[in-house]
Amino acid sequence: MKPVVGLLVLLLAACRAHAQGSKLDYERSAALATRTQDTVFRSGVKPHWLPGATEFWYRIATGPGTTEFLRVDALAGRRGPLFDAGLLAATLGTRLGTNLTPDALPLEEVVVEPGESGPLLRFRAGRRRWQCRLSDLVVSEDPKSAATLAPLPGSAVPGRSRAAGEETLLTFVNETPDDVELFWLDDQGIRRSYGRIRPGAERRQHTFAGHVWMGTDRTGNTVGVFEADAEATRAVFGSKAETEPAAKGQEPVDNSPPGQSPDGRWIAFVTNSNLHVKSRPSGHTRVLSHDG
Repeated sequence: MKPVVGLLVLLLAACRAHAQGSKLDYERSAALATRTQDTVFRSGVKPHWLPGATEFWYRIATGPGTTEFLRVDALAGRRGPLFDAGLLAATLGTRLGTNLTPDALPLEEVVVEPGESGPLLRFRAGRRRWQCRLSDLVVSEDPKSAATLAPLPGSAVPGRSRAAGEETLLTFVNETPDDVELFWLDDQGIRRSYGRIRPGAERRQHTFAGHVWMGTDRTGNTVGVFEADAEATRAVFGSKAETEPAAKGQEPVDNSPPGQSPDGRWIAFVTNSNLHVKSRPSGHTRVLSHDG
């Protein structure tokens, strides 16, 4: 009987050890979102209902950099293109002075709204806003301003990304006089660098709702933190909304970097699961923990 009991104990211990997972297992899990990005397509539909609530349209990624815009008649069970992509590529390409392909139209912030002579397509392309009727796709500049994703105040900055929501696109704009280094905060709170954005430049980034993105200047100071929304939108580093004083009667927005001490001399942050503190005057960083 004792040998049998001993064997069961060994098997149970082995199962527990296996269930805990190794450091490499956790690293693979944390990197899953990054490794699978831009490899899975046609993975979800977000419907945008048209006036009358019997038809909707949606945008879906069909490959790296390629998309389709489709319209569905829910009552009749029919699906087809939202617009003639070849015609829009020609008319928009003329306005932008470039050749566009129907399956890679650079459309951002796309909405379909009621118009006096039929549904109106509004979108952003080439750093400008455009509009056209779905019936003829004659493109003209859109006077309507676009909504911009507001930066998170210091007191509301999440320490990590939430579970991935809907797939979306976020356009980062650098309106600061210096390079901005872009970081994604993964679900462990670890910063993953996505390179630098030059002054005046834009970066179109595939992401998911709930993912947190941060920009820092060359000295490591935070210049903006944004949480991706379900809709494709813009996130501006150095916008006037971040630097202008609050209007009279409004609560001031705390734009101090996350982790900054009350006197502004120190910034605490986590890198590779260990706590660091940085002196703002000298730039010197001390590591306060080593075991994660």
